Amino acid sequence: MLRFLLLLSLALLPNGGQGELDPDDLAIITSANASEVVSVGVVHETGADADIIDAVFHPHEDLVTFISTYNLTTLDLTSLDPIYTVEVTQPLDIAISPDGDTMAGMIDYDLWVWPVDDFEQRRLLTDPELGSLPGIVTLRFASDGSELVAADFDVVFAWESETWQFLRRIQFERDSQSGGSDVILSASSEIMGRSVSDAIMEIRETLTGNLLTGPRLNDLLQRERTSPLTLLTFTLEEDALIISFEPGLGDPMSNDIVWLNLEGEMTRQLWHPYNSVYEGAISPDGTVLAISSGFDGGIYLLDTDIGDTLAALEGHTLGITSLTFNADGTLLMSTSGDGTLRLWGIPAGE
Repeated sequence: MLRFLLLLSLALLPNGGQGELDPDDLAIITSANASEVVSVGVVHETGADADIIDAVFHPHEDLVTFISTYNLTTLDLTSLDPIYTVEVTQPLDIAISPDGDTMAGMIDYDLWVWPVDDFEQRRLLTDPELGSLPGIVTLRFASDGSELVAADFDVVFAWESETWQFLRRIQFERDSQSGGSDVILSASSEIMGRSVSDAIMEIRETLTGNLLTGPRLNDLLQRERTSPLTLLTFTLEEDALIISFEPGLGDPMSNDIVWLNLEGEMTRQLWHPYNSVYEGAISPDGTVLAISSGFDGGIYLLDTDIGDTLAALEGHTLGITSLTFNADGTLLMSTSGDGTLRLWGIPAGE
């Protein structure tokens, strides 16, 4: 049953006043102007200990949908007021189809799909042999909307998106002693990255499971790395995976972010001064990489060419749970364990 207006919503303009956000009155964020990025809106989720876990921009409307500890909510971007809110339990990840008509989400340890404006019409997706799929950690629709792909650390599933017929399950081997801890799907869902162990990661096709590359990362870095890695994002062209490394005990200055192409070659390496980079998003023009740092809510915009910090975005007070640019690159959206969703941009004339 829908419950309306469960959020306290507040739009903050850069001058400290209050008013509506005009998504059409924003400049495209690039490395040339990223230093001008400011907060253009913040939404507070009510409820004790509420985290905002994930959020997506709608592809053709000025809307945002997010999941929090307790709710699934769609917002009007111009007013930052909720269009609808429904109660959910144990939410994990959400995705939206390219036409903007269908959403998918891991909720209460099950995978569901529903019309974007009617959660009551949700449908449970299963594997005919395995049943429900509580281990799914990431979801993406194909670029043409023809299928939904879901992945766990060692398996990928797919469903046809018109009838929701189950299409395939592809299982991968996993190191039982030092198993990987991260998996990521590209925006098109055609390729996936997975950490097989702390030293080895793979990039695979999701249609066939074919291995595209599986290098030993210490060989690429030319040092024995003892620290965890995080798969941040694929490039927009999906020709490289961007990976973050934390400094190891014997390597305190090893804060690296690297670009790994589909042939297993390291094509770019950036050093930065920030610890515990667990979230990342690349701007549509490819010149800005937004990263989170640690558990204090810090967000930093890096020049993807030389690695310089272009801006430090302050406002969140706890760790970042997701970072997303909108399609035209005029907005960066961040969600956090502090129960807020924040929008960052450059108002025209600023």
